[in-house]
Amino acid sequence: MHSAAIIVEILSPSTALNDFRIKVPIYQEIDGVQEIWLVDAGRRWVQRWHRHGADWIVALPVTGEDSFHSEVLDARVALDELYAGVRFDEEEGG
Repeated sequence: MHSAAIIVEILSPSTALNDFRIKVPIYQEIDGVQEIWLVDAGRRWVQRWHRHGADWIVALPVTGEDSFHSEVLDARVALDELYAGVRFDEEEGG
């Protein structure tokens, strides 16, 4: 059985603390996982961990219209594409 190379966790206000403190360390122990993305459901915000040998390196969060490089996908991931079709509450009023 193969494990996932990338795990994408969608954060919500009610689960974000649990995702950071409990789930990320569990995901880091899974053989084969090379990247973990935490994607905020309430705003354009992604934090990415990637495996470097036996260690994990966390990148600064990516926000707004930025993008990041996925080593597993060997491609740039634009937040515009990641959040395509998503409308946030603060956008509805204007």
